[in-house]
Amino acid sequence: MSAPEPSGPDLSKGIAATDLAANSVLLGQVAGEGVLLVREGAELFAIGANCSHYSSPLADGLVTEGTIRCPWHHAAFNLRTGEPIEGPAYMSLPCWQVEETGGRIVVKGKKAQVAAALNPGAQVPSSVVIIGAGAAGTSTAEELRRRGYAGPVTLIDADAETPVDRPNLSKDNLAGTAPAEWAWLHPDEFYVEQKITRRTGKVASIDRAGRAVVFDDGQRLEYDKLLIATGASAINLALTGNGPSVFTMRTMGDMKAIIAAVEGKKRAVVLGTSFIGLEVAASLRTRGLEVHVVGPDAVPLSRVLGSELGNVVRALHEKHGIIFHFEKKATGLTAKGIVLEDGSVVEGDVVVAGVGVRPNISLAEAAGLAIDKGILVDAKLKTNDASIFAAGDDSGKLLGKSCKRRWKNNFARRIYVSLGSKKTI
Repeated sequence: MSAPEPSGPDLSKGIAATDLAANSVLLGQVAGEGVLLVREGAELFAIGANCSHYSSPLADGLVTEGTIRCPWHHAAFNLRTGEPIEGPAYMSLPCWQVEETGGRIVVKGKKAQVAAALNPGAQVPSSVVIIGAGAAGTSTAEELRRRGYAGPVTLIDADAETPVDRPNLSKDNLAGTAPAEWAWLHPDEFYVEQKITRRTGKVASIDRAGRAVVFDDGQRLEYDKLLIATGASAINLALTGNGPSVFTMRTMGDMKAIIAAVEGKKRAVVLGTSFIGLEVAASLRTRGLEVHVVGPDAVPLSRVLGSELGNVVRALHEKHGIIFHFEKKATGLTAKGIVLEDGSVVEGDVVVAGVGVRPNISLAEAAGLAIDKGILVDAKLKTNDASIFAAGDDSGKLLGKSCKRRWKNNFARRIYVSLGSKKTI
């Protein structure tokens, strides 16, 4: 997503020191770039004004202990270096030099971004192959280059589309309020500039003995180190009967198919009251459709947010005209829409299922890697094969139960930040 036009004072000309109170922020600009001036304790910082994940305004974020946290998706950045220290953002923000003299604060030149080098004495792989071009795979390729790795890096993607930041697809892109490139992790030119080879194709197997991935057309690609970042696939419901086509929302192709399907239609049914289900519902409502949401729970998102916040989300969606059918399950299709377990029908021209995902572990399992509802890894994301690593928060037990708990706590915290609460969790 592109950043908004910068606003506020020209910080290169300086402001009165009294204009920036203790533990506060001030939005300004330098040479046409948005800059956020931050005073935390006795220290001054100047950092890019918009989150690198979705260009959200960091002026509305939370400053604490040398970091600033995005108000929308909870990404956190180091105020001194601009580096992301917690996702979903993985691109650094620019930082500037700041001076306070004679009662004025002046933002000077931009700091050079210097990433930590590869560990001294570490054995540098002769080549790195990454299966999966989502956020985990792409950020790994980028980080290798940022840290000075000069060897061959190949990013394999089964999808021919430019790698995208998947969560954005069900939001502004599906709603039709953002161009397709807003979903890109990077423009195509980035991969050329960084000498990251993108290869489209489906990997059929991993030859661990020969250290190679084998494509479904029989071609082989050798690796020294391999990262599996295959993520997950949307669950397809087995609904009996004939009726509207049932779509899932996972890829750029899925999004395009839904947009084509709703063209000229009046009514949509969304199955699932999860994040994806609710985001799809909101996006289709933005497109002017009447939207019905069907789900087994009594309150949306109650399993991760609790009933209180879940009801806030429900009220917001209902305010925009979305109609809920709680504690219901779809069992079949009819020409008019979907059939519920009690025999009633919810009419709809298009059906979208957002009922969860399953981790893509078949490739790793067939290769003999350790599996337990996901790919098992150690603290450094290494599998039971020293040459193979795995990453991605869609992959079951990649990081263990503690990661899931932390994710829930972080989501609750960013909800409180979004609602303007100062309460910490």
